[in-house]
Amino acid sequence: MVQSAPDFMNEPKKWMNLNKKQLLGLGLGFFITLGLLVSGYYTWIGGLWMIVLPAILYLFPHLFGMKDSKIMAVHGAVFIVVTLLIGVFYSAPALIENRDKFVDSGMYSDADIIVTGTGYTITVTYTGDDFSYTPMVQITETYGVGFYTYYGAEGGTRDIPGTLSTSGDITFDIPADDSLYTIAMYMKDGDGKVVSESVTNTIFLTEMTSDANINRAVLTGVVYTLVFIAILFFMILFFTYIIRSKANKTRTRMIEQGRLYPDGYGRCKECDAIVLPGEINCRKCGAYIDVPKEFRPNKVDFFECENCGAEVPEDAEVCPKCGVTFSETEVEVLHADGTVEVVESTFGCPSCGAEIPIVSEICPKCGKMFRK
Repeated sequence: MVQSAPDFMNEPKKWMNLNKKQLLGLGLGFFITLGLLVSGYYTWIGGLWMIVLPAILYLFPHLFGMKDSKIMAVHGAVFIVVTLLIGVFYSAPALIENRDKFVDSGMYSDADIIVTGTGYTITVTYTGDDFSYTPMVQITETYGVGFYTYYGAEGGTRDIPGTLSTSGDITFDIPADDSLYTIAMYMKDGDGKVVSESVTNTIFLTEMTSDANINRAVLTGVVYTLVFIAILFFMILFFTYIIRSKANKTRTRMIEQGRLYPDGYGRCKECDAIVLPGEINCRKCGAYIDVPKEFRPNKVDFFECENCGAEVPEDAEVCPKCGVTFSETEVEVLHADGTVEVVESTFGCPSCGAEIPIVSEICPKCGKMFRK
């Protein structure tokens, strides 16, 4: 006995049958989302990235005609795996490496970071004019770095005051261990408010941090970021699958009940308007609705045109498809052998115009054959 291949062996065929438009949609969703993550542009929208990124990953393929839930699931899974590798081995480590040196910013310049037995001592030059300000440094213990998103430990943020000399030198003594930290310096005025123009860029303190802690922070941060994306992406996919399944079941039931045509026959071929079973002419453009005989509902007040097979109302005088005329008056039909037949139902031969009995398969005048 010949057995069919398992379903999983047929999955590659689905990918091979995708059209260019669908492949373009999959590619756009994949690379736009990846590009936003790797470049850090997603941070411009704040916390909304957790909604926007999975929406982009889903919507682009969907808008380009990708409706297959299995292919979309594979699309999402491949994105997560590829992005995980890029984030862990390139993006997050590169971010830490590029931001572990102080760059002059805010009201601070020429920072010197020294490792002590209990943490860090930072000396920096104050570039402002108001010596009534209090220098401050905010240090955060960071357990995750996911692309351009930092995850700080709960209760791990401290604000430590520094010492400002009359010469403009500032010293910060920061207790720390071998964890990964981020710091940012700023000035606080006499009312205890942050002087916004004094805030420096955020940098990493890595001199005391072990490689194991850095690697752990990178892996944790990238996984956390991708978990948010994966959860929402597959939630969108799941709920759209449920909605589409219910809609398909309803459609199948309506097709079985004769209330809808099967796929491929439910729209007008001329104007693409929706057509329903029982309609002969399109409500929008008036074109004849040509569907196979087996899809037509049985109607007692209709008959089939002997010339073209179209469905015709019983009171019609002209076929809506081929244009032949019908008559219910008694007509004498002269046959080629000279005999005369009196009939009530006739139509006009499209070849010679002769009146022909409705049941004729051949024109008695010109010999044209008609569809049975």
